[in-house]
Amino acid sequence: MKVIKEFPVSAQVFMKHIKDSIQHDLDVNSALKIKVIQGIEYDKEMSNRIGSKARVRVKIATLNDNIYQAEFFGNEGITKITYRCNPSDDENTLVTYCEEFVGETKMKQLNYKLMCWLYKRKNLKRVHLLLDAIEHHLLEENSDV
Repeated sequence: MKVIKEFPVSAQVFMKHIKDSIQHDLDVNSALKIKVIQGIEYDKEMSNRIGSKARVRVKIATLNDNIYQAEFFGNEGITKITYRCNPSDDENTLVTYCEEFVGETKMKQLNYKLMCWLYKRKNLKRVHLLLDAIEHHLLEENSDV
């Protein structure tokens, strides 16, 4: 799934927000004080859409000035999320959010494709709400400055 949204902040501000969010996630889920860097892995408890909880292993695959990619290793396979920033001008950034799943087996991969097709509208709504929440938080932060 791929969603593109324009944010009224620079790419640097957007990526700083992403890094701060990751740092908060690390602080909450790790007993050690770990700094956010590319390649770091940690365990996290997450809940799925039906409410059951599971531990997943999170790996920050890519983290630079324009791209953040994380991989979530679960029982069913690997979910990859990517935020890619492209500055449209000095004060606006075009962010591309991508989410993909690599199943542990071909059957799990096929099941995921079928479920994505069935829940496409709900998944798009979820991603748009996520991006809207990020935008709201960024605007709130910038209004405080």
